[in-house]
Amino acid sequence: MKKREMARLFVLGVLSLGLGSASTYAQGDSESFQPITAPIKNRGTYHIASGTWSRADSATSFSSDVIYRNSTAASFILDPGSADILIDSGRLPGPTSPITDTSVPGTRTAYTVDCFQLAYCTSVAAPEQISVRTTFYDEYRPCTDPAASSAELAASFVMNGLPAGSPTGGTNCWIVSFDLTGGSEFDMTSDGNGDFDQIGSMRPVRDSFGVAFEVLNASGLSQTVPIMTGECTGVVPGAGTAFGPPAASSTGLDSLDEVWAGMAAGGGSCITGNCPTGPYLGFMLTLFGNADPAPAPGSSFCTALPNATGMPALMNAFATDVNDDLILTASPVPTVIGVFFNGPTMVASPVPLGDGLRCAGGMIQRMGVVFTIRGDPRTASLPINYSAPYASSLVGERNFQYWFRSGLSSGTGSNVSDGYTITF
Repeated sequence: MKKREMARLFVLGVLSLGLGSASTYAQGDSESFQPITAPIKNRGTYHIASGTWSRADSATSFSSDVIYRNSTAASFILDPGSADILIDSGRLPGPTSPITDTSVPGTRTAYTVDCFQLAYCTSVAAPEQISVRTTFYDEYRPCTDPAASSAELAASFVMNGLPAGSPTGGTNCWIVSFDLTGGSEFDMTSDGNGDFDQIGSMRPVRDSFGVAFEVLNASGLSQTVPIMTGECTGVVPGAGTAFGPPAASSTGLDSLDEVWAGMAAGGGSCITGNCPTGPYLGFMLTLFGNADPAPAPGSSFCTALPNATGMPALMNAFATDVNDDLILTASPVPTVIGVFFNGPTMVASPVPLGDGLRCAGGMIQRMGVVFTIRGDPRTASLPINYSAPYASSLVGERNFQYWFRSGLSSGTGSNVSDGYTITF
């Protein structure tokens, strides 16, 4: 994975109130939200490599997959008060992302984004044009200052020459697509760091990405703001993307109905929406990239025996490159602890280990204790840590298995997955 450095964002320009009616935001104050009643115009696609525009809508002209979509019929603008920057969050699902009523599995540990689509409203009078800086973060802690939460910078773009309001200062709302092919593509890790951590009522501390919207015109966010959209009821995870059922509109995966309103000098506040009684806070945003599964880094071998789930635990591994962001998984397993281990050889005649069979042989290397992930099926996962003591053994052929407590009152109390072999 490419190396990144953490960045602090600063707005350029001086703010003056204009678009919104309120100078400060009070949570739950309906006057802070304004519904969009006029049509949202599609400006088309800006091709960064050539610096040219085309009228084609990237959603229909791009051959890449939709990997994130937050776009519903209801849309609003938010008066940001004195904020200089707004930051939203979402999640790109990876292979260890479970199947639940709020989650869906993905296909890769990282996706290359080759196009994104944003929407905004502005009352800046034409012929002045709009300049926006859009910044993407991995491992973003939702609704926080990215610098304070040690988010990792994925990419940042300054887009100049964007369409403005009417010549008399009337508000126009625009959807704009940005074609990154030709050298501006960037990688975003799934589940924040490539491995799913937590769901449900527990805040996805390291599972999310962040996207920042910063206006570089002197009027700042007082006259140009991102369009907000989304729903909090009847949401189908992954709908409208490569990971879920087809849908013309959908709420982004792990969009949380909240945005960070930051200040140029640092600090800020978390603004939460009013859904289901009021508007939902989430950028109207679509991300495009290749969702084809990455090539398998290895292959399975030997046989696993059924565990407390009634099924055998099967191993898998995911990586964009065998020596980069490798993640080992075993599923289905009970909700108990276990440990991945590896050896340099395959045992010709597997030997009993608990209620299962050990197929990895030679000098066995333990790789650390892990806990299963909630979901259906339950999955144990381990991102390879190349600075851990076991990393020195990852040379040549290595054969992996997962040993775990079975949770059964009968038998030995433990079981083993099948094997997975990788050549480093």
